[in-house]
Amino acid sequence: MRFFGKTVTTRKIATNLPRITLILIFLPLLQASRIYSQEGTAADQNATLSGGNQRPASSLTDRSRDADVLLDRAIGLLERYHSVAANVTCEADLFGKRVAAKGDYREQRSGPLPKVRLELKMPIGDKTGALVEACDGRYLWSYLRLADEEELTQVDLQRVVQELGSADAGSPTMSLSGTIGMGGLAGLIRELKRNFQFDVIEPVPFRGEPAWELRGGWRPARLAAILPDQKDAILRGEAPRWEKMPGHLPSRVILTLGRDNLLPYRLDYRRQGRAAEGGATLDASAGVEGSVVVEWFNLSVNEPMKPSEFEFSPGDVDVNNVTDTFIERLKTRAGSDKTD
Repeated sequence: MRFFGKTVTTRKIATNLPRITLILIFLPLLQASRIYSQEGTAADQNATLSGGNQRPASSLTDRSRDADVLLDRAIGLLERYHSVAANVTCEADLFGKRVAAKGDYREQRSGPLPKVRLELKMPIGDKTGALVEACDGRYLWSYLRLADEEELTQVDLQRVVQELGSADAGSPTMSLSGTIGMGGLAGLIRELKRNFQFDVIEPVPFRGEPAWELRGGWRPARLAAILPDQKDAILRGEAPRWEKMPGHLPSRVILTLGRDNLLPYRLDYRRQGRAAEGGATLDASAGVEGSVVVEWFNLSVNEPMKPSEFEFSPGDVDVNNVTDTFIERLKTRAGSDKTD
């Protein structure tokens, strides 16, 4: 595939970054292909996190555990919102090029899977590219237009649920909800928790509001899956050879959540230059070689939405049904989770 005049080869890996990240990472080369319940308010929950702001966690394990607790609370609260709407901006600085996109996001929860619609537009030369990801509860549509080319894929979610259920691959809904296209913002947070171990939690101001900032890196098992030739060393706690990491994947992640509503405000994927001595994390002073930043603005929750807002009409674009491939990937993912 061609990316800004360069040939880039992609490969399948045993992880699944949130789709909104892939949108930016692969813009000109992208080929569109337990509900957690927690009682009490978010503010009350946050006050119990490591004793509120009273003390830092004493170890990496404690900090990571605190981060997971906060992420679980965010997932639970996000899944209790009836709807979420926001404006979205995305900026990617990768491979020596900068790409920007903006658009709108909305989701509504009225069944096992939320209805979701994400629309982005981005300048490509003197033309405008577009991406639409729409889940109406029955189908997942992914539409991409780049210059004069367009591609549309479809996943039959009813078939996916039937196949996964018959294969005893765990909860079909849980498998599906690990992506933003079918799990909404809760799915995005769930996938971040699955892939990354957050070792820093700090209270920060963000756009004049109190927020939590979480920073972390890959979980060793996920990193070992991406770099199988370094698996033994990574699982022993040794620093990976980052130069072997696929160029589009981040090394560190920074997630900013609203303190009271636990909505995502900002998500920053960074590719940094060198590893810290003696471990799989990165030196904080390492130069940033690339980044993808997603921000949500003008967030609103529990506002009424119409079913038509999530409908997608393919028009005269040829539809590529990728349901079988999608099912196989979820089965592979379920098997990978069982071995972790």
